[in-house]
Amino acid sequence: MSGTDDFLAATLDRLHHAETALRNGDAAPRKAMWSFAWSDLCWPGPDSLEYSVHRIDPREAWAAADFGRRTTPLLDAGALMKSDDRGPNPGPTWRQRSTSFEVAAIAGIVCAVGWSLSLHGLVAGPGLGATHDEIATYYAEGSGRSVTVLLALMVVATIAFLWFVGVVRNRLGASETRLVGTVFLGASVLLTGLLLVGASVLAAPSVLVEVGSQAPDPGAVALLRALAAVVLAVFAPRVATLVMFSTASLSRRASALPSWLIVVTYVVGVAEFVNVTIATPTLYVFPAWIALVSIVVIVRPPSALSSASGALDP
Repeated sequence: MSGTDDFLAATLDRLHHAETALRNGDAAPRKAMWSFAWSDLCWPGPDSLEYSVHRIDPREAWAAADFGRRTTPLLDAGALMKSDDRGPNPGPTWRQRSTSFEVAAIAGIVCAVGWSLSLHGLVAGPGLGATHDEIATYYAEGSGRSVTVLLALMVVATIAFLWFVGVVRNRLGASETRLVGTVFLGASVLLTGLLLVGASVLAAPSVLVEVGSQAPDPGAVALLRALAAVVLAVFAPRVATLVMFSTASLSRRASALPSWLIVVTYVVGVAEFVNVTIATPTLYVFPAWIALVSIVVIVRPPSALSSASGALDP
């Protein structure tokens, strides 16, 4: 073997890891790899069985790094840092923390609680069968005055859901096919739009009373609540099942969730999709599912999570 071959065998894994960590937002391994003098590297010379010192052209090393990204497996980051003489392994960066499964689980719980509370508060009031007198009395008594708080809670929960989606795609995206990835992202964005539209329709009469100091027309209120029922109880649950199915598919391919939870996700999703009734409980199925997934992610041993995600890093 030539000296170049020995050099490649000794450094490809570390170069591969350093470049991968840089793309994930961590420059420490690359800095540690490239900050020492190349003259300090020793390997067998081409004409001698003993170790000799050679200077390496950095361009040759970059080519080795590019080759290593396609041919060599990743090494454990902790072992690589400990093998370096530049100090202990630094802690995770803020970007690594913000894209961890634990942060996704916290965002999922915030989303589930926020959506449930806001929808419960907005739906409370005259039902679809309420008379005009009941509707007029409800708003004349000042009911629904906390609508602005409920809308703010809905927005916070929606942002948490989008963060949940972003982390899932970042951690499990390497296992997704183009079809599953498109369905997951598209359904998630569409679901947030439907929920915001439904919440706005439910809150419009209360906003008119609170901001405009005007009594809404009972007939218009009844029509708005019927429209909200269609958006929130017919369209939104079925779009939510696409999010559930695509998440289960990603998790099954990456082994990121236990098998029983994947089966529960498929069963609940099918039941929700074929449901033809307009009922209030259907509003809370998806938030309950997000809460369940988030709790499982938090309770499940971190080693299992890291092994599921580590194999999927680019």
